[in-house]
Amino acid sequence: MKKNLTLLCKNYPASLSRRGSRYIVLSESKPQERGAGQAIVNMLSSAGQLIGGALIGGVIASFSGILGYGVSLILAAIVGFIAFLFTFKLKGRDEQFETMKSNQ
Repeated sequence: MKKNLTLLCKNYPASLSRRGSRYIVLSESKPQERGAGQAIVNMLSSAGQLIGGALIGGVIASFSGILGYGVSLILAAIVGFIAFLFTFKLKGRDEQFETMKSNQ
């Protein structure tokens, strides 16, 4: 089990989770605004990691024993599901390619 977890962590670093949002922001912005867009994505994702880690730690500490870990996992799953629901509002593939062509 530990070996599988180590392989998973090596093969999926945390920086990979930012690639989707960077792709969206960079393809939606004009060439002269792409640097600022990438900086905003970087700052917001770093702030999200800090705030999320503190909130999960606070939830774990506020409940006694193993219950805190269960509650924090449930809350993280709820946040992940809400983020998944937001993906339905994204543009389709063809619409995205048209936007990319017009921004070049």
